[in-house]
Amino acid sequence: MNDLVAELGGLPAREDEEACIVFLRKQVSTYPDTYSWLQPILESTLDEETREFLISEPPRVGNHTPNTLYEQLDSASRLLEVCLVQRQSIHSLETTAILSALDIEHALKTNGFNAEIERQRIRYFASQGKGNEPAAMDPAETALNQRTAEIEASLRNKLVLHGKDGSALNYGQRVKLHRYMYKENVRACYERLDAIRKGMSIFYYAKLPKLPKPATTKNHVLAMVKWMRIAMDIVDRAKPYERIITKTILVSNSAPDAGADFKSELGMDKTIRFRFGFYPGSLVDIGVATETMMVLQDISAAWLLEDNWSEVKALASEASAQPTDQTKQGNINVHRLADDLVNVARPRLLSDILLIPPRQNIFLDDLPPPEKSWQPVELWMWDVSTWSTGTPLLDSRQNLGSSLANCSPVGVWELSVPIEVRVGSSTLPRSQLSALAPKVPGGASKKTVLSDLMVTFSVLVNARMAPDERLVAAFEEAGQ
Repeated sequence: MNDLVAELGGLPAREDEEACIVFLRKQVSTYPDTYSWLQPILESTLDEETREFLISEPPRVGNHTPNTLYEQLDSASRLLEVCLVQRQSIHSLETTAILSALDIEHALKTNGFNAEIERQRIRYFASQGKGNEPAAMDPAETALNQRTAEIEASLRNKLVLHGKDGSALNYGQRVKLHRYMYKENVRACYERLDAIRKGMSIFYYAKLPKLPKPATTKNHVLAMVKWMRIAMDIVDRAKPYERIITKTILVSNSAPDAGADFKSELGMDKTIRFRFGFYPGSLVDIGVATETMMVLQDISAAWLLEDNWSEVKALASEASAQPTDQTKQGNINVHRLADDLVNVARPRLLSDILLIPPRQNIFLDDLPPPEKSWQPVELWMWDVSTWSTGTPLLDSRQNLGSSLANCSPVGVWELSVPIEVRVGSSTLPRSQLSALAPKVPGGASKKTVLSDLMVTFSVLVNARMAPDERLVAAFEEAGQ
């Protein structure tokens, strides 16, 4: 009896969390086969395991390009929501596992303790009136022993189920799987936050705090949520100041190299490699300051033929002076008629253009040199046609894709033009285009010669923003 009391007294109080963990770790060490399912839970906490994981398998810097800022903001927000749910689920499983183990241990020990008390009571009453003669085994004691054995067997079977592979009661196995997914999601969040921090410097010239330190942060998800709040606050505050502008430039007039002659090279049978510039100073006339941050939304191009502008003006003037019945009825306006005449006068030319965007700079002083810039992939613009109506943005819109969208357009662009041009179903070298001499209605023959290239940039203009100091302070309190 005294041994049972001593053993029962070795159980910690359930309110003493640290004592319970110490006790269960001892049980795992003493009975490894019985309590192996607790090993993944008691070996280290979720945050400790996450820190070790991020140190051994650190986030991959540059896994996402900064120009995908809005995509990464959305993705990181959803990942953090998943991490918060996973964290709650893991803690719930761990709590259930620890309480279940303590309950089983308590039941095993109190089962024998209670049985011994009941046994002494049965023997006491059985010995009354029989002097000092030992009582024979009472049927009640036999039933008590059977019940005690069945309870213990049931508890032992439950322990077996806790350790069975694939069992719903194998909390250690379930926690191990949930922790694996949680750690991978935390690392994925870090990789996206790295791109967000760099992208914010390009979009808004905002210098956000460094990301939470993987090796020392107490709660990575909490710290990242507070960091994300700083970034989202900047996006929200900048929204009222954003606007889209459209700028069309002539390539021949925007060459950064002195003496470069794009027009003359268009008449030669060689692949043209040319450079032209897009600079903030060219936007001052439309109210854009030179220090404004800009990101590319769309790009298009169209070829100009020799005397394009003069012909359109002449034809429009002629149509105005001698209106047809259709124009009198208002079915066709003068400018549409002029465009139709130009299209009849000259065949539609198609050519492919390869554009190489400027290298992108990241405005963060704490980055190592290799991370301070990156080169976006080249863009093939297919079937760039001759200008006919409206702006080239409407005539030849291109899909930038995720590699170039939201990059800064500022800097020197490079373009490559192949030798051949498609005319209808035929393909001709550029030098032979001059042989095409269609008749302009009511006028002399005009040569079909490529004269210049118009490139139209659709640009999102952003205001420069600084992080909210109050939010930065809250982030720094999250374990940095």
